[in-house]
Amino acid sequence: MVGRIGRRNLRGPTTGVVRTAVVFAVALAAIELLSAAGGAMAPSSIRNANGLGSLHHPTTPSADVGANQLSAAEASLGAGSGPAGGARWSCSGPGPGAQCGGLGPHATGNAPTSPSWREISYLSPSARYLSAMTYDARDGYVVLFGGYSSGMLGDTWTFSGGLWTQLHPSVQPPARYAETMTFDPKDHGVILYGGTTTNSTFSDTWKFAGGVWLQVTPVTNPGPLFEASMTYDAKDGYVVLFGGMNGTAVRQGATWKFTAGAWTLLTPTQSPSARIQAAMADFTIGGPVVLFGGYDGSLLGDTWNFSGGQWTPLTLSPHPSARDSAPMAFDAKDHELLVFGGFDGTSDVNDLWSFAAGKWTHLSTAFAPTPRVFVLLADGSANTSVVLFGGFTKAGAAANDTWTFQGLAWTHVVQRTPTAREGGALAYDEADRYVLLFGGFSHSRGVFGDTWKFLHGIWTPLFPAVSPSPRFAAAMTFDQADGRVVLFGGATAHSDLADTWTYLAGNWTVVPSGSGIVSPPGRGDASISYDAADGYVVMFGGFNATLAGHLLNDTWSFAGGVWTNLTTAGHPSSRSDSEMTYDSEDGYVLLFSGFEHAAVPRGYEASADTWTFSAGVWTNGTATLSSGPPARAEGGLVDDTYLGYPVLFGGLINFTTGGGSGTWSFVGPGWTHLLPAHHPPGGYAFGLVFDPSDNEVVLLGGAGNTWVF
Repeated sequence: MVGRIGRRNLRGPTTGVVRTAVVFAVALAAIELLSAAGGAMAPSSIRNANGLGSLHHPTTPSADVGANQLSAAEASLGAGSGPAGGARWSCSGPGPGAQCGGLGPHATGNAPTSPSWREISYLSPSARYLSAMTYDARDGYVVLFGGYSSGMLGDTWTFSGGLWTQLHPSVQPPARYAETMTFDPKDHGVILYGGTTTNSTFSDTWKFAGGVWLQVTPVTNPGPLFEASMTYDAKDGYVVLFGGMNGTAVRQGATWKFTAGAWTLLTPTQSPSARIQAAMADFTIGGPVVLFGGYDGSLLGDTWNFSGGQWTPLTLSPHPSARDSAPMAFDAKDHELLVFGGFDGTSDVNDLWSFAAGKWTHLSTAFAPTPRVFVLLADGSANTSVVLFGGFTKAGAAANDTWTFQGLAWTHVVQRTPTAREGGALAYDEADRYVLLFGGFSHSRGVFGDTWKFLHGIWTPLFPAVSPSPRFAAAMTFDQADGRVVLFGGATAHSDLADTWTYLAGNWTVVPSGSGIVSPPGRGDASISYDAADGYVVMFGGFNATLAGHLLNDTWSFAGGVWTNLTTAGHPSSRSDSEMTYDSEDGYVLLFSGFEHAAVPRGYEASADTWTFSAGVWTNGTATLSSGPPARAEGGLVDDTYLGYPVLFGGLINFTTGGGSGTWSFVGPGWTHLLPAHHPPGGYAFGLVFDPSDNEVVLLGGAGNTWVF
């Protein structure tokens, strides 16, 4: 968020700091109570030719009280509460003999033993054509491999939920172009065959499954081949390959099947003419394989069915014009085969045709990808759209744009991410099941008032009819009791705000305030979390430029739309920008460090103290800890319920060293310095939240970069 230096620039030299560790503490779901478990032509030639209570863990109950605990747990759930103390419970065995107790302070389940940070790149594959792409129904994503641009490519990419991800398998096929690829459900993987380079043509077979490439070595194969057509024949239960060009540039007309790791030459009584770049696909649910067009010395416009090992020509009118280099894919939502673009002898085209019920239909769309050849098209499933990528455009250049098609409409997939910012409020919206971002500040663009959601790696801007005013350093968390996100205060360049908003289902609602209604004084940089053990939102401290001393030490709860001042003796010192979260494994709110002085001398930021909050009482547990992170402020602290402990990252250590990049875990009674292989660069004033949708900590950096842990 906006660093203290930035806020001084906004309000003058004595205003202090900005940025709260706005965090979300994920409470335990009630269900956890009962949980159990040859020389080929170069592409240019082809183109020319074809146109943290106390710091102790919950104890495990003994066997003789198991039934009482189970009853108590059931009563707790019946009253609408979670497991006692917010601790994670497990019950095993049926009826009154059940044994119930804490899973231990930090049950990790299937969590990785060496977690690491990963940056989401939001990149697309480089521009290319003559690549191979198919939908991998086993792993639920589109797979792309290789192709040609200024040279041969040998990279592997996946596309899912609107996001391209480059994979780096230890073994993969050599770089190539004009290979063919399809998904084989019987062998549970993607099959790749052939392809070429400027010097040789391949006759190798590869299988891709679970992110791993494996070369298959059948005794027989179709030989060196490129620009062939291949699909899975769902009715007959095998992969079908037809045509292509061999290593001596001779077009082929053979039909091959691939099943159980073996290639077999078929001998149908009649076949399409020997050709390259024909469009071919299957209905995937038992319909015939359909082949259209291609090039056999002339451009072709014929349609063929393949079923039961036999080819059958179809005489259809209308049909697409004769063409080659056009892809075909199955649209499961509309139960049709789609053919797009290609070269029709005069120019590259961008028309779209549907084949269903034995006939061709020209589909008219409001807009479409530009005309192109050697473009890729991947099947759409019942839950995903048909995907188009790349190709060689009419303008004479390789492309790397991505489109999806569904319901007679093309959608250009353009990655959008929040503008680089500091001080944005971040929380996981349990009701809507996505990470929510609001506001923030940029030195170049000012204060933001925008709303974004983050789901499965994708940032999407939201446009609610009513929103909080632009601000940064607001406190935001999810209120489990009321089932909505709560946002309080924040700052602008000229004031500290004291309004309260809730968010649910895409709509912001202001909480009534004014005469007779108790509310915290305005502030930014407060620490906030939902306290699952006590059943309310708790907020502590912060910064107010107009109040004496500027820094605050009051504690407030928010429940049922009402703020209550819980400030008592024995609380943390006045501070802002502390890191705070609910520690669901230990059943209390955990707070660490923060700024303790409004005007901080160079080289000194805060005390490295660790506090807990439970049943309305603050406890300083620092003296009982054997170790701890260096003092800091403006870092991030979240409860990672997947790994089974709170995670602390970064923060402003001091002005000399700037933002730290250390990652720490809190497993009472101590902090542990984690040393992940990769991590974000040192930073502070960022957004940090745990996303249970993907079991990852999400970090939105001040530069607009997104990392997950």
